[in-house]
Amino acid sequence: MEVSRVDTCLADSRQQYIQDIFDDFRISSTHAFLLVDVPELPSRFDDLVDILRNIAQLVRQKKLRCLINELPVIDTGDLVEYEILRHAHMLYSIVTNSYVWQDGEFQAPKVLPKQLAMPLTDLSRKVELPPVVCHASLVLANIIHIDQSKPLELGNMSLKYSLPGDKSCDWFFLATGNVELKILPVLKTLLECQWSVEQKHVNEVTSCLCELANHIDDLTAAFMRMHEGLDADKFYHELRPYLGGWDKIGMIYEGVSDRPIKMTGGSAAQCTGIQAIDIFLQVQHNSKFLLNMRNYMPGVHKRFLLHLENICRTRDFVEHNSRDNEDLVMAYNKCVEAVANLRTNHIQIVAKYILIPKSQKQNGDFQRLDNVGTGGQDLIPFLKKLRNLTRSFLL
Repeated sequence: MEVSRVDTCLADSRQQYIQDIFDDFRISSTHAFLLVDVPELPSRFDDLVDILRNIAQLVRQKKLRCLINELPVIDTGDLVEYEILRHAHMLYSIVTNSYVWQDGEFQAPKVLPKQLAMPLTDLSRKVELPPVVCHASLVLANIIHIDQSKPLELGNMSLKYSLPGDKSCDWFFLATGNVELKILPVLKTLLECQWSVEQKHVNEVTSCLCELANHIDDLTAAFMRMHEGLDADKFYHELRPYLGGWDKIGMIYEGVSDRPIKMTGGSAAQCTGIQAIDIFLQVQHNSKFLLNMRNYMPGVHKRFLLHLENICRTRDFVEHNSRDNEDLVMAYNKCVEAVANLRTNHIQIVAKYILIPKSQKQNGDFQRLDNVGTGGQDLIPFLKKLRNLTRSFLL
């Protein structure tokens, strides 16, 4: 009976440890980093919402810029609720990228009009996100739970807003949202393992690492569901151009700055969960690009990664206890291999959806992304380097 009470106390302590971290860094106990079903905006935003609802047609007809230029500057000063702020940021950031790239990169404006620049900058400051589309706006705040009586999963979610391009390209964001859902068990197991490391419970750490490896494999399987509903040519030629930023040309934000502001576009590297796994395993990439991508995460999630960097010494713990615990080392290596496998599959996705369409037909209006990712990084060389460096941390 006494042993049972001790086990219960330990379990309660472990769960409280996880919940406290979730609460501190705005991590949902049901959806992880996703903000599902963001609340509606005040009615003064209706015109802009209507524009975004028809964004594909307006861009195709080259009418978006004219409509935006006729709008007033909408006051965002009274918006304070976090989820409403994230909704507004999503709205403005998607319209902004659509506005910039409506006529292709060779006719991109040098100035973002104040109707977009001023509200977007204010909203970005409040939610600690950049004034451009990013993973947080395209995916994290963009998921709708269709049937509330059933679990949220890939077949039971839709997008709040779509980008220009074929409607089938919504699958790109839906599949990515499903990946974010699979990050929840990763985070819970990761933090459970961290608690066990702090308690120096070797057996529990071993068990948690084995479980974590399985969850990372589930993450990879979710990622590969991209193949089920996304056409490579439509993604490359119709959607991808609108994911890019202006890290090369810069953009003057009217009413905000007289000098061009350079912004990177959306990137998978802006996924907090993937970087959290690397930090937990002490897989160090020493990549300026990955560090910069943290600036495109919600500020509270960036601070979560900094918190993990301060507390996680998983690899050190495994090495210190490796002599008499072969199972512990094997469990750690299983996690590292699972991450490397995830990166291998990412390379395959990039080859299918970017390299092959590019080799078959050039996109005349958009050439800036031919050899780089929407985040501005070299594609295959960068991903292979991450994968190979990950494997170098095997024990």
